[in-house]
Amino acid sequence: MPRVRRQHCSSGLYHVIQRAAVDKLFENNRDKDAFLNILEQSKTKNGFSLFGFCLAMEGEYHLILGTNTSDLSKIMKEINIRYALYKQTKNIFRDRFLSEPLHNMSNVAKTKAMLQQRRRQSDDPDYQQICTEYHFLIDQPGEQQPCEPIMDLDAVKQDLDQEMARLGLSLESFRQQPNLRNPWIKKIRRSSPISLKQIGNLVGLSESSISKILNT
Repeated sequence: MPRVRRQHCSSGLYHVIQRAAVDKLFENNRDKDAFLNILEQSKTKNGFSLFGFCLAMEGEYHLILGTNTSDLSKIMKEINIRYALYKQTKNIFRDRFLSEPLHNMSNVAKTKAMLQQRRRQSDDPDYQQICTEYHFLIDQPGEQQPCEPIMDLDAVKQDLDQEMARLGLSLESFRQQPNLRNPWIKKIRRSSPISLKQIGNLVGLSESSISKILNT
């Protein structure tokens, strides 16, 4: 069965659920502390906002985050690989995380309240202390725009044509001016689920070149 396409939201607000392939993802509070250290380091490196987390369930963890133009899949891959290395096992997670777009800050608040309730129900007496110690990781949500419509490939092509017409450039000239080309590529990556290869085909660059642009 083919995978269901992941829903993208240009506001970058998501409730992420990562389920384990083992009975206990966090066997003790030391594991939870190690995971939150990894989360802190990834947050610093990738610049995402964290509005809530929950490690109270044995077989999964939850995050509420704003990507701030970072790539959600890259963030999750980094976190999961580093925790798997800490646990010294390759098979600790199921192979795909779940992500629910949160279209506005009201949905963020509702999801955060749900996670807080789950934390309170945890039977681990030390868990609340861990949450308190890592409270500094939590960002205060600012004003966010509602989720914008996601562009399909045809809409992206139309947007590229409009951008070149606005600038008065041919595709060749547009491709050769990184100060104009790269912001457009990053905008499309945030607002469309089309692949890096498809973006590259549109502007005449390789998939690896598009990846490098998105990582700068």
